[in-house]
Order: sequence, then C-alpha cells, then structure tokens
Amino acid sequence: MHVKKRFRTKNAGFSPRAKRGFSLVETAIVMGIAGVVFAAIWATVSVVQQRRLVEQGATQIEMIADNMRALYTGQTGASPTPLITGSGGLVCGGVYPHDTLIGATGTDCTTWGKPASPWGGQYGVAFALDSSSHVIGFAVGFSIASPAPSMPTSSCLALVSRMAATGAPTTGGVTPTSSTGLGITSPAFPKLTLETTQEGGALTAYVATGGGGWTDVTNQTPAYITKNILGSNGCTGVAFAYSL
Repeated sequence: MHVKKRFRTKNAGFSPRAKRGFSLVETAIVMGIAGVVFAAIWATVSVVQQRRLVEQGATQIEMIADNMRALYTGQTGASPTPLITGSGGLVCGGVYPHDTLIGATGTDCTTWGKPASPWGGQYGVAFALDSSSHVIGFAVGFSIASPAPSMPTSSCLALVSRMAATGAPTTGGVTPTSSTGLGITSPAFPKLTLETTQEGGALTAYVATGGGGWTDVTNQTPAYITKNILGSNGCTGVAFAYSL
C-alpha cells in the first residue's frame, strides 16, 4: 500500500491578511483611539493640578492675612510706616509664607525677592487708611503682568468661591479716604473698622482683568463674573479685603 505523506509548511495557518499587518485605515483608527484616551488622561491631570493650585493659593492668602492681623492688631493709630516699609519689609516681617518666596536662600531676607502666587503673579498687600492715614484694613492679592498668560478662568472663579467673602458691613465702619498699594494696584475698599473682626474670612473679593482695573465680585455668581466682568479679557489678578 502506498501512503502519501503530508507536510505542513512553516506558513501554514497564516492568511495573507496576517502577513501584511495593519492597513492604513486600521492604523489611523488605533491612533485615533489612543489620542482620545491620552486627551482624557491629560484633561483629568490638568483639572487635578488646577485644584491643587487653587487650594495652595487660598492657603497662602489666608496665611498672609493672618500674619497681617498678628502684626497690626492692637496697633491703634498705626500707619504702614514705620511698622513696615515696602515689600522687602513685608518679607522680612514674616508676612509672606516662605513657600511663596521662590528660590529664597540664606538668612538675609532682603535678598529673598518678590513673593509669587501659584500662577506666577506677584503677591502684595494694599493698606486701607482713614482720614488720619491710620491703617484700618488691608487687601491681599496678586496680579499677573503682561505679557505673561492670564490665570485660567476656572481657577480664578474657584479661588473666589473658595475664599467665600462675606460682604462688607452695611452700617458703621469707615470709608477709607486713601490706600497705599504694595505690589498690587489698590482696589476700592469697603467700609472697614478696627472693631469689625472677620477671623479667617475676607470681607470682599476683587478680580482684575486684562481690560484694566479691579472689580468687586463679592456674592456674584461664576456665570455673572465670566460673562459681565472677565469676558474675553481674562483674569489677571485676584484680591481680598480684610479689616483688622
């Protein structure tokens, strides 16, 4: 009896399609799916990062406000000078948290430079003065100078909401006759008084825009701020007013 032997070649079981690999269309589909996945991951990372920056900025502003109160509370009739002279004095006086002083080294505080916010704008304090040039309140904030990019609108709104300004007193208090800005353009202050203590909370909130000037946004909704104040100009600064 004659028996035929069958031999399998090394390519047996493989179709021509398997041998040629992915087509251009299939490759484009895979790359498109990968792009969508990476975009979703990047968006999530960006949101988490902005939330972290908002919390960091809010904590820094609260610490600056607390340090200012510690310095000026009980100093009835005090003026911005000679207690503190200029931004260097605020740094050396311990008003600004050390993590805002980027690159600060050594023990000579006069060389530590300008305090920076998480978005790159310079922190500053503006004093509210009465008719006798005595300090009755202050604002803490930062502004971002052109041509640096504006603060993301979502972060700007989140910071304002996070600080939850309570609003200025409707009766009593003193309307400041002038203000001295240190590092920021002074916003218009509400009525402030030495007897009105808002521990841990701001009285009023302000935002600055690329269009110029500060606007009181206390108790305004994010939608209103976005549409009627920020518009296409962007958010270039945020500030909060406190009384002593």
